[in-house]
Amino acid sequence: MRLTNLNDRQRVRLSRSNCVLLANPYARRVSRKTIARAVDVIGIDERAIREIGRDGTARALSEQAVREAVPFVVVAGGDGTLHQIIQVLAGTGTALAVVPLGTSNDLARRAGLPLGVAGLEATLDRPRVAALDLLRIGGRRIATVGGFGLPSHVSACCNRLRSRPVTGPVVSWLGGNVYSVVAASRILKHGGEASAYTMRVNDGPPFTMRAAAVIVGLGERFGGGMQLAADGEVSPGTFAALFVTATTRYGLLSTLVRVKLGWPTGGLAVTRVGITRLSLRSGDLVASFGDGEPLGLIGRTVIELEPRSLNVLLPMGRGEIGNVPTRLRRAV
Repeated sequence: MRLTNLNDRQRVRLSRSNCVLLANPYARRVSRKTIARAVDVIGIDERAIREIGRDGTARALSEQAVREAVPFVVVAGGDGTLHQIIQVLAGTGTALAVVPLGTSNDLARRAGLPLGVAGLEATLDRPRVAALDLLRIGGRRIATVGGFGLPSHVSACCNRLRSRPVTGPVVSWLGGNVYSVVAASRILKHGGEASAYTMRVNDGPPFTMRAAAVIVGLGERFGGGMQLAADGEVSPGTFAALFVTATTRYGLLSTLVRVKLGWPTGGLAVTRVGITRLSLRSGDLVASFGDGEPLGLIGRTVIELEPRSLNVLLPMGRGEIGNVPTRLRRAV
């Protein structure tokens, strides 16, 4: 099957013969009823369904699909699940189809997909394959957003809360707002915890700043709606970075509110767009994350764009940003 670009009009159909459905039962909105509806929408049977978790099965099953030249891997889950799978599918002839059922669903929002099985229905109504940009942080590919410092601690805390029986339902109820709540709690408890970074954007001169957070992403929004850059500022083939320079509790809380509401940061943070490569070195070992998953402690790293490296099944649409449509028809 020939993979299409954004301007092609080749129609794509899913069936048991050309796809496998990977379902993460630990994602926010995954249930037997939801999976049954997805199966009905695709028109496959239970033999094409595989259950995955955090034990490596997602990558193993994706690798099997690539080896067997399966054209499409349909994934029912959130950004963390997708993070594991894109490590395998990027750069191959197997395309990803998304059933957005996680907490934040940043990749689905970046692509303009409705959430839940409606996202799959919208895709299959007028489907095509598009090539999406990815980021690479060290040796890991990132489909949505990554970062260092404060947001890494927030992401790790949200993952812990999501996995516990007592707090899991609360996280599910809060949805994407859980990141703001946890960030505010972390700021009130620990304050700024800023680190000194020496950075170079593209081929520009190195610069140094103290920052409590460095956030990089391929779309204007992250964390269920927080603003990384102004709408329309992330051009195809580039990414954006937000450097949070506030260090006091008041300054950080103010920045959190402003980023959440999409207001100007008032000198408490700096946004850079048009980036293809960002080198970063810190005097401290700082926590890092990508797509909501921990990437470990780093002292230095390079964030680079991988242009058009992931084939994704999306609805037909008009316009593009970061190699994905911005005005997709929402068929629900």
